[in-house]
Amino acid sequence: MRGQRGLRLRGVRGQLPHTLYVRVPLSGLEEERLALIGRILERYPGRGDVVIYLETTPQAGAPMKSGRYKSRGASDLLVELRAELGGDAVRLEKR
Repeated sequence: MRGQRGLRLRGVRGQLPHTLYVRVPLSGLEEERLALIGRILERYPGRGDVVIYLETTPQAGAPMKSGRYKSRGASDLLVELRAELGGDAVRLEKR
């Protein structure tokens, strides 16, 4: 897609300021699963903050801003994380 002055706009949406929220239940959490989530995030590097919400119970948990990962707001990233964690466990918020 091209803007008025011929600037390419494709891919810009994923680089707009955003925060990716990922909810991970602690019950049944294994190192292998955490490593998989990390590998998925590494495939989509960007400028957006990543906040991991470690859920201790369905009503409680602790949000932790990742110092290691920054993400691109790519739809493929959301699809992969939702396939692993469930559709309601991943949220992207524009700032």
